[in-house]
Amino acid sequence: MNTRDMHLKVQAYLDNELSPAEARKVGTWISSNPEGRDLFNELKETREILMQNEPVLKLPESRDFFWSKIEREIAAAERLPAEPEPRPWWTRLLAPLAGTVALFALLFSLVDRGSGHMDLSQSHDAAPLHQLEGAPDVSTITFRSEAEGVTVVWLSTQ
Repeated sequence: MNTRDMHLKVQAYLDNELSPAEARKVGTWISSNPEGRDLFNELKETREILMQNEPVLKLPESRDFFWSKIEREIAAAERLPAEPEPRPWWTRLLAPLAGTVALFALLFSLVDRGSGHMDLSQSHDAAPLHQLEGAPDVSTITFRSEAEGVTVVWLSTQ
């Protein structure tokens, strides 16, 4: 058996992790070998130092109650609905983009493509109040919707 394996065996012997037959074999090696005795004493002292300096934590509850509390919290967390996956960044742009496209589609459907004037004849509650010619190249049309309480002034160039 090589030195590394014997070091592991001595550590296991010190921790009472060996079978009785193996423990007798390692105990014989420690008592008959000076290197084994030194290794055993060094590991024993290291273990004692670690045990003396390890902080002792006192729980306000018993160990069983403490772990049952943790188990209940885990079970409660598992019952919570899963958080929805975050949406990709580009989906946040879809709503404003769709609104803008709908607005432009509405405007283009109302504009008479031949003359460039707005066709408001489809609106039932909008009626022209009057039409003014302010300049030779500009015409003005004013519409008022009583139902909506809105006045629209349309300027167009010839």
